[in-house]
Amino acid sequence: MRENHILLCFISILHISFSLPAQAQDTDLSGKSTDTSTLATKTKTLQQVIEEQQKQLDAQQSQIDAQNDNLQRFRQQLHDFDDEDKNLNARRIDNSIHPRRNDLQTDRRDDDQSGKNWQGSFAVEGTDTRIKIGGFLELDVIHDGSAIASKGQFIPTSIPSRNGTKKDGADGQTNFSVSPSRFYIETRTPNQHQQIKTFFSIDMYGNELGVDPELRMRQGYVEVSNSLLGGKLLIGQAWSTTMDLEGTPDVLDFRGVDNMFGNLKPQIRWTRNIAHGINFMLAAETPSNHIIEGADSLTRFPDGVIASTWDSDAFNLMISFIATDLRASPNNGPVVSAIGYGGSFSGKIKIPLSTYTDEFMFALSFSYGAGSQYQNAHADAVYDPVNADLDLISNYGVTLAYAHHWTGHLKSTITYCCIEIDNQEAQAATALKDTEYSSGNLVWSANERWLLGIEGISGKRPDNDGEVGTNFRTQLTSRLRF
Repeated sequence: MRENHILLCFISILHISFSLPAQAQDTDLSGKSTDTSTLATKTKTLQQVIEEQQKQLDAQQSQIDAQNDNLQRFRQQLHDFDDEDKNLNARRIDNSIHPRRNDLQTDRRDDDQSGKNWQGSFAVEGTDTRIKIGGFLELDVIHDGSAIASKGQFIPTSIPSRNGTKKDGADGQTNFSVSPSRFYIETRTPNQHQQIKTFFSIDMYGNELGVDPELRMRQGYVEVSNSLLGGKLLIGQAWSTTMDLEGTPDVLDFRGVDNMFGNLKPQIRWTRNIAHGINFMLAAETPSNHIIEGADSLTRFPDGVIASTWDSDAFNLMISFIATDLRASPNNGPVVSAIGYGGSFSGKIKIPLSTYTDEFMFALSFSYGAGSQYQNAHADAVYDPVNADLDLISNYGVTLAYAHHWTGHLKSTITYCCIEIDNQEAQAATALKDTEYSSGNLVWSANERWLLGIEGISGKRPDNDGEVGTNFRTQLTSRLRF
């Protein structure tokens, strides 16, 4: 029994000895299997994280690429803006050189501006009206080498062709003039689908031949948009509808070239935009400025004007036609009449040269009984006492000018102008035959408001009998805009 018990104990110990390693091995294998499953799970999770981060990196790279594109576009915009600003400086010089371009009804640059977008304007409290006030102060120092009756502005018709006196400057004269100085006030008021615009300006040229300042009204009118078939209606005194300010050469002389076809007149004008940049105009203008030699000029019907302008980034063009009713009475005698007419084609062509833009300006004009329409007013007709009739006078004019920008602040303009007049037999020997006008200047725009310039002007005035008067003028100008 004792031996059998010992044997059974030994057998149990052997069984336990062999069974324990087996159980331990199963446990180890099971543990290894569990670790492998956990690692696979972690690897899969890590892979998902990596893939998600890669997606985020790709999205961030796309954003970086987009930001780089925006940066390149912004740099290009800065470059374009710099070029535009340089060109704007050139345009600002244009606006400040020629005093007539401050007459805004034909300065077609800001007509589309309204409300707060109207540059330089301010609101009238409690109303929808906005006001713009401006002008310039100018001093001209003028030296003439020969006689001329117009001391403050260069008018070739005032050059004596014979018997020039020392009083008129036969041995030279120097004058100072502030008469070109100007003040204007403009208002714009919205009215439902319309805009009501008023413009009023004054200068000191009440005496156009002298240099002593005398106040005069230049312009005063009201203009209503979107009226009469969608056009603009202007009523009051303004530049004649035949006048092209855009195509007028940039001269410092206040009067300007002879071949400017138009002057300041009371009128009624209708303007309608008929295509992009193209305007059509009809006007009835005062006939009170007609000039008839040998008889008193009378008025009956207003002058009729038809004109059109075409504005683009490359050019500004204008064509116009005027018809006049000429009436006269010699010494309160019988009334005689005739129909006169005239027209012009003018413009400015912009010529891009490197950074700045030069301009070529031209004007061609003609008239048959409309000589008074010219800036330096010639005779429309002469009374023929033999036939008791009016002999209409023909005029032909040409203007050529070129403006060159040396820098953004320095500009020169050279100009040539001539007018040919076909005199009638009834005219006197001293009647005007032709005029010539040529000039060259150098203008420095110190900033947007202050201009300094020097100009040389040559004029010639032949008479009907062949006598000729000439003069050369040197002018220094300082103009401060406000």
